[in-house]
Amino acid sequence: MNSLRFLLLLILFGVLVLYRGRAVWRQLGRAWARRDYVLKVLVTVLGIYLLYGLYGMYQRGMLDWLLR
Repeated sequence: MNSLRFLLLLILFGVLVLYRGRAVWRQLGRAWARRDYVLKVLVTVLGIYLLYGLYGMYQRGMLDWLLR
């Protein structure tokens, strides 16, 4: 079933690219031009998530061995 699903997704992607080829490439170009901004946002969100995880570990007492 996985190979059939993969084949269907591949066909769907191919149809979309052929049907809306120029629009797809234009959107990819815009995304590539904004890659620095997207990377900064992702790194910021990931950093906040990791800090929140560390705070949660501290709340549960999982970092007591580190703070002694």
